[in-house]
Amino acid sequence: DIQDSVVTIEFYPGCQGCKVMADKIQIDQVLVNIVRNGIEAIKNAKISEGRIVLHSRLLPNDSVEVTVADNGTGIDASIVDVIFDPFQTSKKTGMGVGLSLSRSIIEAHGGKLWLDKSYSSGALFGFVLPVSN
Repeated sequence: DIQDSVVTIEFYPGCQGCKVMADKIQIDQVLVNIVRNGIEAIKNAKISEGRIVLHSRLLPNDSVEVTVADNGTGIDASIVDVIFDPFQTSKKTGMGVGLSLSRSIIEAHGGKLWLDKSYSSGALFGFVLPVSN
């Protein structure tokens, strides 16, 4: 998807060496889903210089926070409060299961997934996972 788009992806790892106890494939799936949604939003908005920025950082409560921000169309106000509910989508061809499944995966790992409703330059999703000892 990235190669067929005009989207630049930047990653700023702020917690090298931090480890979480998680299923790598499942967490990868969460990230792929959020990034892919951002790419689609950027394409739909016909933005010529799309950008997705991922940050990670260690929080004081011994959890790792990952945020994914895009400069796409943002989240439609009509679904912002139910975006993580099953079968909620703003896409014409979407099934509405990606974010619901992503939230379930993160919560099954002891974390939390959210949408930053105050972000106004596209969409910003974040999740936290507890640090593994």
